[in-house]
Amino acid sequence: MLSDTFRRAFYRFNSNYQVVTQVVQRVLGRDVHGQAERIAWSIVIANQGLDAFVDVLLDSSEYLDNFGYSTVPYQRRRVLPGRDLGETPFNIKSPRYEAYWRGIAGFPRPIYVGAPKKVPARAARVRGGNPKDYVTWVSAMSTRTVGGGSANTAFNYLAKVPYRKV
Repeated sequence: MLSDTFRRAFYRFNSNYQVVTQVVQRVLGRDVHGQAERIAWSIVIANQGLDAFVDVLLDSSEYLDNFGYSTVPYQRRRVLPGRDLGETPFNIKSPRYEAYWRGIAGFPRPIYVGAPKKVPARAARVRGGNPKDYVTWVSAMSTRTVGGGSANTAFNYLAKVPYRKV
């Protein structure tokens, strides 16, 4: 959170509100409890700086009670009892850049733009190994199953298993 890469690639491109949301999610393992908490932490960043904000979070009783000194923070409420689906992961819920910077960077980018390419003639040539070449051959085969299949229910498979007496 305090690395030069974090400051260059994330902190510089986002508002203090977005920084608070992301850091609280990653350090405390939970979402921010409303706009009031987001504003309070952004005031800490504005007055004391990012370093002091992260230090306050790491020294908080919430962090120490949940993670201590030897556990890497994780999303604590990912799976909730009584719900089939837990909370959405933080990396999906909170994108790295706000809409303004995503627009400047060109996100989301289309995968392919332009006219579709034509398939070359050499690709239409029949070669071995294509499953389409065997459809008529397989459909002509009988559907009788051999062994313990569903069509042969009278097969005594227990008699075929070797039994060793001790």
